[in-house]
Amino acid sequence: MPNGCDLRHFEPQGSPEKPHELANHHGPVITYSGAWAKWVDKELVSKIADRFPNALVAVIGVEFGATVDRNIPNLRYFGYKSYSDLPRYLQSSTVCIIPFLIREITVATNPIKMYEYLASGKPVVSTDLPEARGVPGVRIGKTHDEFLEQIDRILNGTQPFDKEEVNRWLMCHTWEERFRDISRILEDAGFFSGCAESNS
Repeated sequence: MPNGCDLRHFEPQGSPEKPHELANHHGPVITYSGAWAKWVDKELVSKIADRFPNALVAVIGVEFGATVDRNIPNLRYFGYKSYSDLPRYLQSSTVCIIPFLIREITVATNPIKMYEYLASGKPVVSTDLPEARGVPGVRIGKTHDEFLEQIDRILNGTQPFDKEEVNRWLMCHTWEERFRDISRILEDAGFFSGCAESNS
């Protein structure tokens, strides 16, 4: 069963309050949210910071067996943020990224961050993860150069982001829809009838 999203939690409500870490930054914000682990393509993230010096590359989440490079001027590690605070950071971003290495663990991943990014109204650039292919609002970069080019197109306005199409897709991927899917599977398997019989 794939992941889902609490759309109401991440959906922008008016103008979001800008996080204090971004208060003095007036350029683009390129955000990664999630565990900073061995499956993150750190070389690609460094290239993003170098290619877009006027952008702030924000990393949100815990360091999980890997550390964020503190020596890159426009790459900032914001650390862990609570679930309640996360929407403000995503809504204050320009583009959100999923820079995963292509490994056994990542090709089997259905990244929850993809849903949260989109629900926050932000375009996404991902490496070539199977679960990210064909998703509205998600652009795939199969190579580092392609990934950087996709970001560039978003920042310069030549890559459209169709919010209506994205929202239609998201409505089919809420946690409520996931619950209904699971319930149908259990019902088809006779799980509920078995419980009813045992309680009779």
